Amino acid sequence: MTTSLPRRHRLLLRVYPPSFRERYGDELRALAEDASPSPRMALDLALGAARAWTRPTFGGKVEQRQRARLLATILTVFWSWSLVLLALASFSKMVNDPPLPGMRAPLTHAAFQLSQVAFGVSAALIGVGALLYGAVIAAGAWRDHRLRTLLPATLPVGVGLAWLGLSWVLSWWLLHFALGHRVPLPAAVGLVVLLLVWVLASVALAPICWVSIAVAMRRASLSVRLLRPGLIGAVAVVASLVVVVGAMAVTVASLGGPGGLPPNLVNLLLVYGVLPFAAVMTGIALISVRRGLRTNRQIFSLPPSPGAVAGDSQHPLL
Repeated sequence: MTTSLPRRHRLLLRVYPPSFRERYGDELRALAEDASPSPRMALDLALGAARAWTRPTFGGKVEQRQRARLLATILTVFWSWSLVLLALASFSKMVNDPPLPGMRAPLTHAAFQLSQVAFGVSAALIGVGALLYGAVIAAGAWRDHRLRTLLPATLPVGVGLAWLGLSWVLSWWLLHFALGHRVPLPAAVGLVVLLLVWVLASVALAPICWVSIAVAMRRASLSVRLLRPGLIGAVAVVASLVVVVGAMAVTVASLGGPGGLPPNLVNLLLVYGVLPFAAVMTGIALISVRRGLRTNRQIFSLPPSPGAVAGDSQHPLL
């Protein structure tokens, strides 16, 4: 006899990846309803969701699973790159604004500059890929009259422009009215509200872009042929991120010599927070790229089989 699931269990079921829910969602929900709700079940569902995200399972025909795996790699590398961007910005602020003692040493300075250049290369690759895939998605949506695909593709642009406009208004207001002047109470309240809106918009900008880009690319149903250049670009981006993290580590290690990093909270955060975070994000991107490359090799090496033609979901691709 089935029982009604508690709210926390229903939320945990929604945390599973869409591909997993599409394939196993009904079975998993039935198993959860047949069992007695307990903290142990909630823990099992949470661990299962984590495993499903780290080792995604794709259903459908062979070509559908190939597309899903390549798309997952491209999106994972993009998300990891975005988070490394935040880590590198924090890193640069900590060590070079103002410069820490030892930053002018040749090795330290060269390593720091290498991290900036390598990330600039990865940013250029991301920009080119975004423009190309944006054009492909927009052209396909316009040709097939699929506005539901075009809308999420243009959402990051609109959100980004709105954020830039709000930032400009806020900066102009601060420079011309707030700094060095007595501000009336209504204007001060308005300024505080505007600052809060700007902070919330800044925090929401990245998730909105991540989700909308993923939705647009999934709805566009890009072929394996169109996704393969994105896989190559993802490999190049990850290679750049490896250089970035390595250069960051060399910078921190060289600063940790005699007369280097003082043992304060900021430097502890740098060594035990920012740098490991960037390394973990790069590692996640590396794992996803390896899986994408393996699928790409199997596209060429596996002969057609009756199971593949029939859409056998147990085909050993992923």
